[in-house]
Amino acid sequence: MRHLIHKLVLLIKNSLITIFWGIIIGLFFSILISLITPLEVLNDQIIARIRPNLLDLGIAVASGIAGAYAYSKEEINKTLAGVAISVALVPPLAVAGIGIGWMDWGVFGGAMLLLGTNLAGIVMAASLTFLLLGFSPFRLAKRGLLISLGILIVIALPLGLSFNKMVEENIIIQDLSGQEIPHGLLREVKVIQMQPLKFSVTILSEEALTEQDFKEIRAEIEDKIGRDIALELTLGVRLGDIEK
Repeated sequence: MRHLIHKLVLLIKNSLITIFWGIIIGLFFSILISLITPLEVLNDQIIARIRPNLLDLGIAVASGIAGAYAYSKEEINKTLAGVAISVALVPPLAVAGIGIGWMDWGVFGGAMLLLGTNLAGIVMAASLTFLLLGFSPFRLAKRGLLISLGILIVIALPLGLSFNKMVEENIIIQDLSGQEIPHGLLREVKVIQMQPLKFSVTILSEEALTEQDFKEIRAEIEDKIGRDIALELTLGVRLGDIEK
């Protein structure tokens, strides 16, 4: 038993060292690439990885189960485990490095939260999968499972809040997209942030608009959703039956 525990401790130690250096190397190269690339734009791929929610946790759990099952079966290609895990871990790690390169701590923090979420979800799901497959008796795995579960619960709390914000954003987008207001038709509504509420929208109009028109458009949108907003507005001019 003592020999088994020693091997287990050594395995955990080596795993933590591997994870640590994997994160450091991943951050280093993503920081380097962000510094030599002259672009600093929050595109959809980056935004998707700085606002994690419960759906991301579900994907991480599924990746952990798939990876553990593939690793335990000789007839299944072991690379599947690596693919499942890398899909969940590498993108947020890269975005975290980009956040450091840009000195944007909001990007870094959001991406690291997603990385921690995915890592905790994978470890917990993989541990349970190995346990159910008979790789370890419950009495030996109990402490590690309880620690993983505790970390998972702590991470899940802000993810639940983030999920509620996402639902609220989608309600706003559905309420505004395609709506006709006195100055034109609202299209391509995107929520940028919730507190304070800020979003971008394209308005299709049949004539050029003035600064006063833009102020009236904001007032019209505020009246529709019942909240004060900050607005980034893009104008599209409709010429006959052709939208431009």
